[in-house]
Order: sequence, then structure tokens, then C-alpha cells
Amino acid sequence: MNMDFLEKTKCYLVGPIEFQDGRKWRKDCAVWLDEMGVQVLDPYECPFLFAPSEAPDEHKRLKEKLKNGDYESVHKHMQKIIRYDLACVDKSDFIIAYIDPNIPTFGSMNELVLARSSRKPVFIVVNGGIEKAPLWLLGMFYPRYFYSSFEDVKNMLTNIHNGVTLPDSKRWRLLQKHLR
Repeated sequence: MNMDFLEKTKCYLVGPIEFQDGRKWRKDCAVWLDEMGVQVLDPYECPFLFAPSEAPDEHKRLKEKLKNGDYESVHKHMQKIIRYDLACVDKSDFIIAYIDPNIPTFGSMNELVLARSSRKPVFIVVNGGIEKAPLWLLGMFYPRYFYSSFEDVKNMLTNIHNGVTLPDSKRWRLLQKHLR
């Protein structure tokens, strides 16, 4: 049975950027999400016009400004990034998040709080499995939303997409396809 439930939906990819390069896992997810017809919102490739860059060279430039005491321009630049990233959470139908408990992810936590308060479906991959999940996250999200690998998330989303597993009506707010 092929229901194509996720066709034309949007998925935002949440995870480390500043303290770890997160491009590879995002690109890998984008391949199989694209096969389902899901539009990927990736902070490395911000979908908005006129959005500031989150590329590693931009982070280097901002760190140099910090070193030189130019806190005001870093603040202004980061305010823009925060607005655009949180807008991606707003625009998304669901979230895939990667958490490595050893890597600071301040922006990711903010995005996950917004996703939770918006009751968006969130699929969290924790490096090392759920037993390594930060306790705070386990307080925010039910254990069933944690996965040991991206392959596990792919399998769950494939089952939802194909109608094998029905979307949880408490979390999913899917528009009819002709309105997406």
C-alpha cells in the first residue's frame, strides 16, 4: 500500500553546526526524504531569501569578531540566524534532530523547545542511543520519539509515508495534499 502521506511536506533538520560539521548526516537524510517527496529545510542551505550564512567560514569570521571585541555585530548577525532557523521550525511539518551529548548545541535546544511547544512531530537520533540522551530531553519528549540511528528514523517515516503506520493525530497536522 502506498499512501504517500508525507509527499510535499517539509522537514527541518536540527543538529550541531557551530561545534561540529553537520552537513553529511543532513545530506544523507535529504536523499531518502527527497525520495518520499519531502522538502528538506537545511540550515546550511537556508530556504529563505536574504538569509545570513551559517557556513563554517562565516562562523570563523564571527569568532574572529568575538576575539576582537566586536560583540554588537556578532549579536546582530546571530539574531538574524536565530529568526530564520526558528522560522524553519515554524514552516516544517516535522523535525529530525541529531543530538551528540558531547557536542554543545544551544541552537538545537531552542529549536526543539519551539517544536515541542508547537506539538510538531520530532524524531531524535542520539549518538550512543537513548541511554545517552540528555536527561532534560527525556523530560521534554516521550522515549518513543528517540531513535538509535537515522536508519530507524527512515524506517519509521517510510512506514508513515506508505500508510503502514498511521500518523499520530496529536502531533501531526498534515494539510491535504492539494493545499501543501
